[in-house]
Amino acid sequence: MNDLDGSNCHFIESTGLSGHANLADVGISGSEWHFQSMVDTIALFRIGDAAEEAGNFAHARAAFERGAALGDGACLARLAYLFDTGTGVEADKSTAMRLYQRAWRKEHSVAAGSNIAILYRERKEWRSMFRWWQRVAKTDDGSSQLEMAKCYFRGRGVRRDVQAALRCLAIAESSVYISEYQRDLARRLLRKLRPRRV
Repeated sequence: MNDLDGSNCHFIESTGLSGHANLADVGISGSEWHFQSMVDTIALFRIGDAAEEAGNFAHARAAFERGAALGDGACLARLAYLFDTGTGVEADKSTAMRLYQRAWRKEHSVAAGSNIAILYRERKEWRSMFRWWQRVAKTDDGSSQLEMAKCYFRGRGVRRDVQAALRCLAIAESSVYISEYQRDLARRLLRKLRPRRV
């Protein structure tokens, strides 16, 4: 696989708060009921996460389903991930897509939006894939900027545009929200794509 190939790695929520949000960003009001509901869904997310890590997928699914029923975006995204990857359940990409979309609508979950783009990539629906990378990029996510750069460079889902690819790579490289591996990949692609001076 070369640097421009899209991996089929899926993104997962790693905390009870999705994306780059903090409590104020997700709308915690002064209402005691709303705060109690948030605490409960964070606990359910952590229970599900620990159960999944321990290999108790039935318990993980039950916790994520309960959190999803309470409207928690992180639980929705992780439940979607179970169906997406067939972890402890029969893989069901349609159910995964619906759950990811609900998680995105709820909290603009970066993991959910990224996985929607990946599901479209698996279907070879390039235009829809690119549009989802654009949506996720609006959350300041550097990983999606890297994916957009690959699309621009290849003309996949969008007209080929090396300058737009370079802009996306520069944003990805300087982003706070990108893994070190992806930052290094953005740097390598920038070196490869920038015109050489003579």
